[in-house]
Amino acid sequence: MASVDLSELIPNLEGALTVPGTTSPYAAASEAEWVIKLSNGFWAAMLDGVYSGYSVDEDGIVTPDDGGSSTFSRELQQVVIIWAAVNIVQAQLLVLKTRFKAEAGPVSYETEQASQVLSTLLKQLQQQQAVILDRYSDVWSSAEESYYTDANFQRRENNYSNQGSYWMGH
Repeated sequence: MASVDLSELIPNLEGALTVPGTTSPYAAASEAEWVIKLSNGFWAAMLDGVYSGYSVDEDGIVTPDDGGSSTFSRELQQVVIIWAAVNIVQAQLLVLKTRFKAEAGPVSYETEQASQVLSTLLKQLQQQQAVILDRYSDVWSSAEESYYTDANFQRRENNYSNQGSYWMGH
């Protein structure tokens, strides 16, 4: 049976989130934490309709559902990396303190972090997701799968453009 170990994608994911030549801001993250993020990326991409027919276990091993020999392609592995990166950037934005000011008598201290950089990165990653969803909606031959992907794509478009969300069902 062909399988893929998501822990082998950790350097790719960390590289996608780190400036070349610098120390990773995620150096303290354990392998288990990375595998959880990659597993979450796997399931999020599956729920978005990018692929089906695979499962991932608690150790981060991806296998075909039918027990066959189909391999989880490098292309699909990259999709998992992109979905995991979006999740990590979203989590980073949640904990980012953009402004801190302290005063004690005549002494004052103030610092500010640019959340716009992370917001821009998140939007770029989400645009990559949209391209992938759009691409796969054209590739699939099944009308039902294409309809499902088109509905996911439209929902994402609405959510990311702050137009609200609605379901395009029968």
